[in-house]
Amino acid sequence: LRANNGEITRPPVPGRVMYGETLGDALFRDLEKDLEPMAFPLLPASQVLGHDAMDFVSPDDHGLVLEARDLLRAARAELAAAPARLECRLRDALGRDRWYRFTPRWVSADDGRPLLMSILLDVTAEHQVRAQVDRSVHELEHWFDLSPVGMLVYDETGLVLRSNATLEALVGHTPVSLHEAAADLCQLLAWDG
Repeated sequence: LRANNGEITRPPVPGRVMYGETLGDALFRDLEKDLEPMAFPLLPASQVLGHDAMDFVSPDDHGLVLEARDLLRAARAELAAAPARLECRLRDALGRDRWYRFTPRWVSADDGRPLLMSILLDVTAEHQVRAQVDRSVHELEHWFDLSPVGMLVYDETGLVLRSNATLEALVGHTPVSLHEAAADLCQLLAWDG
């Protein structure tokens, strides 16, 4: 554990799943939180408990959360599980957005009041990896298009999925299928279809 501006946080442990639990009322106000396993600076309980959880949701995700709340209200009468899980960004104490996957479920308090229990899973790393993969794919596509080497991608049936301008300049018209291609292009591509 380490102190950060008066807050106690746990440093991230590689390979460790970051999660927490919340309990809220029917108005979506936080009543109780157990977020200690989370590995980022959290706001003190006094700034969180009794507040609408929407106060901590990234503005970009407000619409999504409001839609999820409508689904939760509809499920409340039967104390049923929410129809779907939700992913949205929450702001930490430093104002940074972190991605969380919520799995909410209505439960009943001892006095019969409906309470919303949610398990939160920190999926920030997953979103960062997806973004990196998307950037890498875009870079690869860009390289493919600009390559000085003629390239063609085809599937197992011989359907041409992609080709670049260099190949087009070498062979003239790129066929839609290798079944329609000239014999010398099929030989070059080792296509015996």
